[in-house]
Amino acid sequence: MLRKTIPLLTLVLLLTSCAMYTSMMNADKNIRKLSIGMTEKEVIGVMGKEYEVISANSRNTVWGYKSYDDSIYMLYFEKGRLVEWEKEWLKVYPTPPRPHHPHPHS
Repeated sequence: MLRKTIPLLTLVLLLTSCAMYTSMMNADKNIRKLSIGMTEKEVIGVMGKEYEVISANSRNTVWGYKSYDDSIYMLYFEKGRLVEWEKEWLKVYPTPPRPHHPHPHS
């Protein structure tokens, strides 16, 4: 049973990661299809279901759609309708240089 489960889980993870990557690649193209006043359901129809809820309260919601270029599209909804969106660049932290330890000469 375990021999069948591991390949199946591997396939599911691979397909899921491919879907997420495709969604990220399409974010730049799909964002151009949005219009102010669209409902949340209409936005999902254009952008897909791979969003993160950044913040929410009783009147406003902010969704984030990641893009492939280290950015995120922030979509702002009021009472379930799209009122604004913007692209924010995520901070990319460089890898700090490794300390150099000279080897003593023998």
